[in-house]
Formats: sequence, structure tokens, C-alpha cells
Amino acid sequence: MSETETLPVRVSDQFVTLLNAGAGRGAAANVTYLREFNERSTRFRIRPVWIDPVPDKARTLAEQAAVAGLAGGWREASIQDCLSDVRDNLVILNLDQPSALAAAFATAAERDAPVLGYLLIRMPNDELFGIRTLAQRHERDVKRRFSKVFDKLATVTARRGSVDVTGERALPGHRIAEPSIRNWFGQHVKSNLPKLLAGLEPEATPFEITRDGHATVPVIIRMNPHWGSALEMLAEIERNPPMPMRGGEDFAILETGPDGVRFHHARKRKTDGQVALRGTTGLDPSSLEYAKQREDHAFRILHGNFLTRTLAALTGD
Repeated sequence: MSETETLPVRVSDQFVTLLNAGAGRGAAANVTYLREFNERSTRFRIRPVWIDPVPDKARTLAEQAAVAGLAGGWREASIQDCLSDVRDNLVILNLDQPSALAAAFATAAERDAPVLGYLLIRMPNDELFGIRTLAQRHERDVKRRFSKVFDKLATVTARRGSVDVTGERALPGHRIAEPSIRNWFGQHVKSNLPKLLAGLEPEATPFEITRDGHATVPVIIRMNPHWGSALEMLAEIERNPPMPMRGGEDFAILETGPDGVRFHHARKRKTDGQVALRGTTGLDPSSLEYAKQREDHAFRILHGNFLTRTLAALTGD
């Protein structure tokens, strides 16, 4: 080290309680990023409290985190039970069920606390998505909107856990992709925590998805009473973009309809600046039935029989 270089000096730590809902794979993977934040921050120190209603799960994670260098507490409860005490605390949601995320965001909407939420979703076509969300402390309407989105998502997802998404029953390709997506989650925590704590505008857009943990796709939410036209929604976005959009970048529209959700994948072209639809992934009865018919047809051709399984999304933390 040269004479002109200095180490960061802690003048005074400002301790902040972070309520981490869930104590499964997602919360465990996040320990490293929270510890690194504490090591590098010269102002704030995070004290996490892991919360999980499953007996011993939160306590076990708190003990493992302490060994890894991150001291914290634990509570055997649901996040809704603990949010009643929240004032200016941070909240992270590592929950494997959209219904649990919906309930947590609905409760958080009555509190002035910033919330970061994460979910893995295995689509019916076996594509793996990572979802990360961010609501600032004052954005109660954003939290309510997220609650409605995850509530819709809950109607078209099977009630299973991470074991089918990234656990022992996961597809080999998903196990390979998991570390990259976990890192994508962790970098989101690390880059946005300082600004949320300081009351500054965060770097991330409120709702983002990834397929591989490398490319980040911002998501525009549209909540419709009836299914709309993807092309009409794109035309409206082209006329009145809700966020800065650069040529050559991908984005998605998450449309909630009367009986599910659809992801419309699009890109703003670099050549002429126009937006173009690249495809739609549907999680609603019509889209699922169409996908099932196509899969049944393919299996009849290959095997001469019918595939009899329900197409639904699977989610994990």
C-alpha cells in the first residue's frame, strides 16, 4: 500500500435491522452478499433477522450465518406477523410461493419500509426465469401492484417448492443456471441497499427478469380486466414510454388478465427505434391449453400416445 492510500475508517456505525422473510436456499445464498455489504460499508451495518414459520429453519440459518461472519437473529413466524413492528427497517422476501409474496407485499404496503423480493419460476415450457422486485419505502402503490401481480401468478403455479425448481427434482440445465441467477439476485441486494438506506433513487427498475443471470430485462406491468392485444400495448408504450428505453435493448410486458398472467417479450430496435414483439409466454388457461395441445401432438407423433399432465408453473425461492 502506498503512502497516499488509506483504508476506509468506520467513524460511527448506523445499525439497521433487516427482516429477511424465508430461510431457504434463497436466503442462505444471500448471506454472502449481506456480509460483504457490512464489510465494505463505512456508515451502515445490517443486522438481519431471518423469519420462517417452519420450526428450526430460521434458527439454523442464523447459526450458519454467524459461522460465516454475519451475526443476526431469528424468529419462528410469518413475515406478516413481524411487519406490524416495522418502521424504517429493510425487508427482503426470499419466499418460494407467489401467494406468500402477494400477502407480504400487501402487508408491507401499509408500512414505510423498502422491500426487495426474489422468486425463481419454472415455466410450463421448462424455461427458468429469475424475478427480482424493488419498492422504495414510500411506494405503497407499487407494493400493492406487486401484491396483485403475485396473487395472479399464484393462481397458475403448482403448490410445490424449490425442490422442483433448483433442488433434487430440478432439470440439470436449471441446476447449472442457478448460481448465475443467485448471483444476479445478490448483486441486486448489494447495489441497491446503500441507496435505499441513504434515501436515494435506486439503480434498478422496480420489476426485472432474467433467463440466465446475465441479461437483465426490465418489466412493464399492465393490469387488464380482459386480455389485451400485445401489439396495441407495444404501440402505446412506443408513444408514451414509462421508462428510459435505448435502442437494441430488450424489455417485457407482464400482463395480468382475468385468469392468469402473460409475459410479452419485446425489443426496441436499434435501427429505427421502433419496438417489436419477440414472443409471448402465457400462464393462463388459454395459453396453457394451447401449449398442452402442441405438446400432446408432438408426443403422439413421437410415441403414439397422449401426455397427461397439467401444465403449470413451478416456483422457488
